Amino acid sequence: MLTKLEMEFAQIKYRWQMHDKLFEDNDTVDLLNRCGGKVFALLQSLLVYDTLAALCRLTDPKKSSGQENNSIYNQFEKQKVTLSVKEIQEIDSLLLSLEDKIKNIRNLRNKAISHNDLKVAKNVVQLPAVTYGEIDEVINLVCMALNKVFKTSGDYESVEEFGPGVNKLLRLLKVAEASENV
Repeated sequence: MLTKLEMEFAQIKYRWQMHDKLFEDNDTVDLLNRCGGKVFALLQSLLVYDTLAALCRLTDPKKSSGQENNSIYNQFEKQKVTLSVKEIQEIDSLLLSLEDKIKNIRNLRNKAISHNDLKVAKNVVQLPAVTYGEIDEVINLVCMALNKVFKTSGDYESVEEFGPGVNKLLRLLKVAEASENV
């Protein structure tokens, strides 16, 4: 049985996979642009911003404003009594790497996604660009950390799609576009 934190991470991975299926292939992106470019551009931004915000929540400190967070750091603290010294060292190492890799994502979330920092809005402060590769690295580190903290070995991916999914959408768009061009 997955914990609430693991289920949230599985949903993040599912949405990120959806993003990848829609926006990683140039032919697919061209199709989306022809069929509703502005709609799909908005969807892409929403999927990216949602993923970044959710990854930041998962990697929040144990507590914020005196309240416990359901984060990897808090769950790690709670699980330490069940972990060996070696496991604790391995997780500490993973979390240090994760902390380093998520810095740019957290900065973007704090300054532009969750808050409207005036210096950023006025272009006084430039935020670092966050690449899809960085997001993938953070997702992989979170997966490894969760596996170590909860002593599991899963990849937190759904074995089947929820509903018709991206593939059906793309097939329907191709059919609709072809019939429109007849």
